[in-house]
Amino acid sequence: MLGSTGSCTTVSYFLHPKYSLFVFQEIVDMSKVVLEDALLFLIDTFRKYADTDSDKTTLSTKEAVRLIQTELPIFCGQNVTEAECLEIIDIIDTRKNGLIDFSEYITFLHYIAKKFHQDLSAAEKKKEDACMASPAPATPAEN
Repeated sequence: MLGSTGSCTTVSYFLHPKYSLFVFQEIVDMSKVVLEDALLFLIDTFRKYADTDSDKTTLSTKEAVRLIQTELPIFCGQNVTEAECLEIIDIIDTRKNGLIDFSEYITFLHYIAKKFHQDLSAAEKKKEDACMASPAPATPAEN
């Protein structure tokens, strides 16, 4: 692979220290690759939960319930019940086969990220509006 100067850069595969994935790597400062790190985490989380039964490419209902309860306590609620998880899984499982494949998992995460983004934007707007509506601080009177 060519680098930006036209010279070859070192390319290798390695076992990521945080995740159970082999990663294709060009030599870069990995501490600055936050987005890639987040993507690897999403993949590793899917694999960690899918790995508990014989099919490592999908999440069974039981695995999906455990993932939702363990990994998404803020989005789904601290004490989300199995019944509530099953409602979520029914929405995620677009193929209606009782299994969540990686595409369905990523689509679900997209929904969660979008909802968090909307909530954060609304909170920032509300805070900004409150600041604009508050009266300006009084200045000391001049003598």
